[in-house]
Amino acid sequence: MGTGRKPRAWRSRWLWPCKYGLLQTVVARDDAGLRSALTQLEEAELVFRRAEPPEAAYSFKHALVQDAAYESLLKSRRQVLHRRIAEALRDRFPTVAETEPEFVAHHLRRQASRKLLWSGGRRRASGR
Repeated sequence: MGTGRKPRAWRSRWLWPCKYGLLQTVVARDDAGLRSALTQLEEAELVFRRAEPPEAAYSFKHALVQDAAYESLLKSRRQVLHRRIAEALRDRFPTVAETEPEFVAHHLRRQASRKLLWSGGRRRASGR
């Protein structure tokens, strides 16, 4: 277990199930395009939907599918999505941001580039 990675169950808690309203805020698609894309994922049995939009929540069929989807994104795209999620939680879902600040912090940490984090650490160590 000494890899420093969080267990899959913990990671899944932060990302899924995902509410339709959050997806709608984060992704750059119109409502019809988002619904179409989600329907395709449902038909391929990659995600499951509970309820109907706009109250719907989506879950991946399996944690490995979720991991594969996440890892298939370029790191720069992941960072953009994490930033958008954190902003959406802060601006559109303030109750969630207030009651679960660690949820927002998780996405803020994930959106920061490792290069930026490392350069900041070296700067502090050198006294600059």
